[in-house]
Amino acid sequence: MPDSIIVHLEELQSLVSHYEKSQSPRDSTYLKLINRLGDWNCKTGNFDQGLAILESGLKYCKNSDETDIDPSFSAILYYNLGFYYEKLNQHDTFQKYMDSCIFIAREFPKRFENGIYAFEKLLLHFLNNGEHHRSLQLADQGLLFAGNREGNGQVILLYLQKTQALLLDNLLEEARDNMDEVFGILSRSSESEKYVGLVNFNMGYLSEMEGNYRQAIEYYQKSLDYSVKNLNYTDSYKALNNIGNIYNTILDQPQKALESYEKSIEFLELLKDNIGLATVFNNIGYLHLQKKNYKEALRYFQKGFFALPMDFKDTLLTTNPSISAIKRAGNEHITFSLNFNKAETFLYYFKSEGKEEHLRAALETFKLADLSINLMRWNQRNDQSKLYWREESKSMYELAIETCYLLKDTESALYFFEKSRAVLLNDKLSELGAHKFLDPEDAAKEEEFRLKLVSLERKLSGTPQTSPFYQKLGNEKFQVQVDYEKFIKSLENKYPRYYQYKYDTTVVSLEDMTEKVLEPDQAYLGYFVGEKNVYALTIDSDSATIHKMPVGDFPDQAEELLLLTSSQSSLNQNYSRYLQLAHELYLSYFQPLALSSKRILISPDDYFIPFEMLIEDPEDSFSFLIADHAFSYTYSAGFLLKNKKLDRNETAALLGMAPEEFQPHLQQTSLLGSGQSLNRLKEHFSRYQVFTGQEATKEKFLRQLAKNDIVHLYSHAVADDAGSEPKLYFSDSTILVSELRVLGNLPTQLIILSACNTGVGKNVPGEGVFSLARGFAAAGIPSSITSLWPIDNKATFQLSEMFYESLGQGNPTDLALQEAKLRFIKDNPGNYQLPYFWAAEVVIGKSYAFNTKTNNNYLWYFLLVVLVVGLITFRIRRGNFLNSKSRTS
Repeated sequence: MPDSIIVHLEELQSLVSHYEKSQSPRDSTYLKLINRLGDWNCKTGNFDQGLAILESGLKYCKNSDETDIDPSFSAILYYNLGFYYEKLNQHDTFQKYMDSCIFIAREFPKRFENGIYAFEKLLLHFLNNGEHHRSLQLADQGLLFAGNREGNGQVILLYLQKTQALLLDNLLEEARDNMDEVFGILSRSSESEKYVGLVNFNMGYLSEMEGNYRQAIEYYQKSLDYSVKNLNYTDSYKALNNIGNIYNTILDQPQKALESYEKSIEFLELLKDNIGLATVFNNIGYLHLQKKNYKEALRYFQKGFFALPMDFKDTLLTTNPSISAIKRAGNEHITFSLNFNKAETFLYYFKSEGKEEHLRAALETFKLADLSINLMRWNQRNDQSKLYWREESKSMYELAIETCYLLKDTESALYFFEKSRAVLLNDKLSELGAHKFLDPEDAAKEEEFRLKLVSLERKLSGTPQTSPFYQKLGNEKFQVQVDYEKFIKSLENKYPRYYQYKYDTTVVSLEDMTEKVLEPDQAYLGYFVGEKNVYALTIDSDSATIHKMPVGDFPDQAEELLLLTSSQSSLNQNYSRYLQLAHELYLSYFQPLALSSKRILISPDDYFIPFEMLIEDPEDSFSFLIADHAFSYTYSAGFLLKNKKLDRNETAALLGMAPEEFQPHLQQTSLLGSGQSLNRLKEHFSRYQVFTGQEATKEKFLRQLAKNDIVHLYSHAVADDAGSEPKLYFSDSTILVSELRVLGNLPTQLIILSACNTGVGKNVPGEGVFSLARGFAAAGIPSSITSLWPIDNKATFQLSEMFYESLGQGNPTDLALQEAKLRFIKDNPGNYQLPYFWAAEVVIGKSYAFNTKTNNNYLWYFLLVVLVVGLITFRIRRGNFLNSKSRTS
């Protein structure tokens, strides 16, 4: 430590000691000294003492009524504490202190700049950790907080960082609009020269995303020149790193890429930036991977791990850091990238040299990369950020499954199949299960937060963005979200078992599949659609097999088939094309699997095709696959395992809703005949509640839902793949998917959504379709029957009535729906035999058999006993009577 710093520290300590020994009251000057002393201790590496000094200053601020201290000074202390806790990888504490700084800055306008600094630090933190959507939220909130202070330098930085978040979310048009806003502000600012480096960096990033790579390099070079001139080593490294990436991955100029990377290392070593060094080593390793220098690539990935603060220095290339070491690294983004690239290198090393040890090393490293994804998931409470990483990790799962295929390791294949899909839904189900560990007061408080968020989301969706109320609602929602996250964090500290259950990442095993998920006559079929191949995993009571098939035209064929079958007119006009597509998909992706089980449970990936409408024989236009198999579908095998089993000894109760007419403001056509059909359905049940017409309200649905085992809804629904939130109509109102989140862990076992498009919504890779059916699944309902496209009332009513007739005979839902569809095809010659009319209805989730009628056998036994006893009594009495007559005669 330089002598000048030691002298400075000693002087500060002397001044603070003088204040503490004197009898004078603590004042703001004393607090400034405390802040400076704590700051200098942290800067010189004495974090324990420095943080303790800063914390002591906070105590004086909180007791400012007894001193002459300015309570608003706590904003500065909160910021400094957060700043240093981030350097120590204490991310939760960092976020807590920055949030507190913003809170104080809102209360005391003179601390505005401290609040803006805190917004900027939070935004950068979430950017660097892959939470781009959260970064966007913070940028917007920071700009709202800033109001009309657009000339402030930190406000300009928020705009520039918002551009980076938009680009990372691939929102190019919005990013360009945002940069136009920046240029407008800079044209009115006297400080525009200060931002030349960052503006050029952002323009380089934007040009790169738009595919203008040469222009991007020019912008990055301008940013680099400015940053070097002003000794801004952080921005110098970022510009060089991005130039290297373009030369490496786009322009195929590895030598120029390597030169850029090596220059950036010089700046990073000056900065002592561990994460930056690990990132550059990772990029150099990837460069060698592309050149097929596998051993050199592995050496650089290992150097990337060495650079991180995880106490890992093992030079043996097959050795990986432990998961506890990865947690210490503090940046799941870079640890994921290093593990993924290292695993990919081992896989290609195996293909080059054929050594199985490399394949085994690839498998273990892929599993470690997946554990890094788990850590990201735990730290990212925002669904959009989680979705980003699900999409980013898709290629990793494809290579991991290929590794399992080469090793014939079906257990590990099932692991990666499961980890590649429906993580948001599984998280929701874990949260529902975790609630059993909360006391009633905390459970009620969490429910209150959920209701507030849903209410604000609904208000926002109905408010124009140009309205002044939109900004007010946005601010309110952001604050509720922050408070909710703090509350959840407090639960995780207060209830360790809640935390453990909520973040349990174990997946279904092959033993679980055969013993707990599948019925004895049922097989599982899971698909993974990669860029090059489609992988299928089949499991039954006797065996498990991984299959590999070229992806071919599968995506195009699947989309075309769904477009054809979801339109009656298109299907009529192009039936020969339908036969060709349905047969080709059968030949390529089902027949090779040689499944003999009558019942098949399918976990699809990316494309939801009703397999029952595939064609076995193109010469026979009605050789539908449904004739041989009863199909059901699931988001994942884990979804089935997380849901509870039905108590099969109880008689199932039915809730039926049929709003035949709708309030004028809902603008929905009448559903004539739905009430009559519902009344026919109830005849199959001993216990039921049925609401038709104006009685079929949203309020009645919500009040009665938890009291019934089976729910049947005849209604309208709206959902599409453009991302609008699916909603279901009642006679007086609608319910959104977001509102279903607050329903809790419902006891309902099966919900039948006989409405248009209830299974349709935005398809998210790795997650499935965000539909009404999925919303009810997230509320804990283990099974649903849903419509993938709209069909007419006659088909809807007939299929429903035939289904319940079969269900009442003791068949589980998949077999009951199969029987209903086969009977519908047989009973309706002509157009109604088209798959358009019957293939839309599918079972999603667990297939249950229900007792729909009260068992009256005991009553017959009772009557028989009464009759027998009566006859015996009658015979005895008659005999006594005859005996008495004979004696008197």
